[in-house]
Formats: sequence, C-alpha cells, structure tokens
Amino acid sequence: MQDDIRASEERWSEQVDALFWRAYSRPRSAAEKAAVKEAFLDAFNAEGYPQAAWITVMYAILSSQEFWHS
Repeated sequence: MQDDIRASEERWSEQVDALFWRAYSRPRSAAEKAAVKEAFLDAFNAEGYPQAAWITVMYAILSSQEFWHS
C-alpha cells in the first residue's frame, strides 16, 4: 500500500511539472508545488473526485497573469 501511495505521489508531481512546463515554459518552484497541492487537495476533498481538483488547478493556471503575459 505504501508503494502505491508513493507511486501515486510521484505521478502527481510529474503531472504538475509537465503542466508548468506547458503553461509557463519553466519548472515550478517548491512554493508553487505546495500551492498547487493545497488547491488540489482542497478541491478534491470538497468535490470528491480528482477531475474537479484538476479543473481547479487548471483554472488557476490559465487565469494567471504569467500565463497571459509571458
């Protein structure tokens, strides 16, 4: 079970890294990763399914000033 959790965490981290490269053409910082994780978990806990959490994260990224002005 611990291996599954660790593998899931690694996949999630890789997905966040890929998202930042695609949206901002740069790696994410540790603070950004923490903020994305917090938003993801808050949305997941409120809605109960991962798609809602990813929608929340995507909305935040796509509505950022950096996305529109970089």
